[in-house]
Amino acid sequence: MEDKYIPSWLRQTTKEKELLEMSIAGWGDWQPKRDRVASKTLKSLKSDYKKLTDIEFDGISFELYKHKDKEWYLLGKINDLKLDDISFEVIFKIEFSKRPDITRMFSIYKNTVNVDGVMTREDMRGSKIGRFMYQYFVNKLDYTLLSDEIQYHKARLLWARLSKLDTVIVDIINLDKEVIVEKNITVHHGELDHEFDPRVWDYSDIKKNIRLVLTSVK
Repeated sequence: MEDKYIPSWLRQTTKEKELLEMSIAGWGDWQPKRDRVASKTLKSLKSDYKKLTDIEFDGISFELYKHKDKEWYLLGKINDLKLDDISFEVIFKIEFSKRPDITRMFSIYKNTVNVDGVMTREDMRGSKIGRFMYQYFVNKLDYTLLSDEIQYHKARLLWARLSKLDTVIVDIINLDKEVIVEKNITVHHGELDHEFDPRVWDYSDIKKNIRLVLTSVK
C-alpha cells in the first residue's frame, strides 16, 4: 500500500474505525506484520480452547477447536513427530465477534457474528479452505456471518465466490437505514483489485453502511 495514495479514513485511529460500519475496499491484500497462523503447544491449546469436532478437508482429517471465552476458532492437527515437542499445527484461524444488534435490526438473522479476522497458513492458501469453513460455520454451526468493515482484495474475492454457491445465501444490507437491500444475490468481482461490485464496495467511505451477510439455505 505504500506506493498508493492512502485516504484519510485509512489513517484513522483504531478507535475511530470501530465507530464506523464500513464496506470499504482496502487496496491490495492485507498482510499481517508477523505470521499469526502457526503452531501452538498442547498446553496452550488446551488452556484456551476446547475441541469441537473432527473435520475432513481434501481427504485429510483435521481438528476444530473453539476458544473457551471468545468466538475464535482454530483448525489444524497435532504434530507428534517430535515426542519431546508435540504441537498443534494451525492451518486456519478465524475470529468472530458477536453482533446481537444485527438480530435486533433484522429478525431473520440469528446468531450473527462479525468476521473480524481470517488467517490461512501460507501453504494452504489457494486450497479453498476459507470457502469450505465459511460454509461450515453457517450450515453446521448455525452462524450468520457479517462481512468485516474493511475488506481487502482476497476477502472480496472470497465473498464473491461464496455468493455463487448453492449451499449458502448472500444478502446486502444497509445498516444506517436498517433495510435489506437485496436478497440472495451474486456479488461480482474480477481478478484485479479494482474490479469490485459497486453495489457493495468503494475505495472511499461512500458505502460505509453497506455490508454483506452470509446465511444457510436451510
